[in-house]
Amino acid sequence: MKRAVTLIELLLAMVLMVSIVLAAVSFHILSSRMFTTTENVVEILNRMTLLVDHLHKNMLTVTGDRVSDGISVNATGGVHQLCLRQDMDVNGNENRTPQDYGDDREVCYVFNTNNADTVFATRTYPANSVTFEVFDDNGVIDDSRVLSHQLVDPDGLSIQKQNGGILISDLAMRKRPGHAEDPKSNPEVNLAEEYFYPFTHSWGQ
Repeated sequence: MKRAVTLIELLLAMVLMVSIVLAAVSFHILSSRMFTTTENVVEILNRMTLLVDHLHKNMLTVTGDRVSDGISVNATGGVHQLCLRQDMDVNGNENRTPQDYGDDREVCYVFNTNNADTVFATRTYPANSVTFEVFDDNGVIDDSRVLSHQLVDPDGLSIQKQNGGILISDLAMRKRPGHAEDPKSNPEVNLAEEYFYPFTHSWGQ
């Protein structure tokens, strides 16, 4: 004769089942949060890496000498501008006239801590002012060359000329720059210090 399931046994089975389901749900939520946190950190690290690589590539081809080093730095009201002269035309084609700066171009990075944008632009050299038209790689005017929308300035961004190169300190990015830093949902990465040096300078002139 089969024994009937008692009410206590049924309740215990239900409690055990609910406990298993809750544990599974909790594990899923925790895993999702960990994945989202990791994804957020990786995203902002990738953006910083792309910006630094972009700057490094253009810094390597700066053309200049002891008198005119081809590097200019300007900072006004939270806007930092770094311009680099290259022996190229505005389309990026090599001029192969290192002795003549009059046909060169300048590539400029504008780090605007007021609106969180980092803009890349190209202009002919010499420029008459700090304002310039923005060109794409085909020489067409393009106002959308924004490299990043995540720039923040918690520690005081600094861009200085040093020993023929550029020293950048406290370059920071945050996933959502208009909100407070949160290691999980709104991570921030900071490039404490990085030195960039051009390979094409002619220091003997």
